[in-house]
Amino acid sequence: MSIATELQFARAARELISDPERWTQRAYARNSSFICVDSSSRHACCWCSLGALRKAVAESGDGFTTLAYLENRLNKSANRLYPEQKNIISVNDTIGHAAALRVFDETISRLEREVANGNA
Repeated sequence: MSIATELQFARAARELISDPERWTQRAYARNSSFICVDSSSRHACCWCSLGALRKAVAESGDGFTTLAYLENRLNKSANRLYPEQKNIISVNDTIGHAAALRVFDETISRLEREVANGNA
């Protein structure tokens, strides 16, 4: 798995939840009736940060190794930005949408620097 691939998935997940109407808390994904569904379900219409990441990776067929690396990166960014929260799930569920997007932006920025430095 390459840094460029991680960057692609991080961008896709962030785009998925960029609209607050497509974002949720306390569930990986929800349907239009606000019932919890699998993040890759065709009925899902809103996702939490990690649910969006799961959907982006699942659609690629790249597997859970990429998901684990990216979740770790998001957790590190979350902890840097919001040390009292410790991880992306806590930021998503406790602080809110803008904070979750900020964690994605921090992660994406770090990945972009790695790609620019030839670490792709």
